Amino acid sequence: MLDRFGDVARALAAYNAGPGAVDRYRGVPPYAETRAYIKRVLEYHRRYQADFEQLEVRSGVETGDSVRIAGRGEVEGRTPTSVPLASRVGP
Repeated sequence: MLDRFGDVARALAAYNAGPGAVDRYRGVPPYAETRAYIKRVLEYHRRYQADFEQLEVRSGVETGDSVRIAGRGEVEGRTPTSVPLASRVGP
């Protein structure tokens, strides 16, 4: 949807209301549900992005360190896993 519509708001609108509605209105449709959905998803994105930025600052991104992930194996007495920040997927 992002490739087709070119921006996040219209891609989210197409996901929620359907691509036909976005085409028909030439943008975000005037549906209250769709507009609330876009607002909610963008707010989640803003919060998660801020959380990751704080995590990167605390984990020493400037020095190339990796983020330590405490997983189930650690609870069971196995070695914890570290994942390089560069391999993280998504915004």
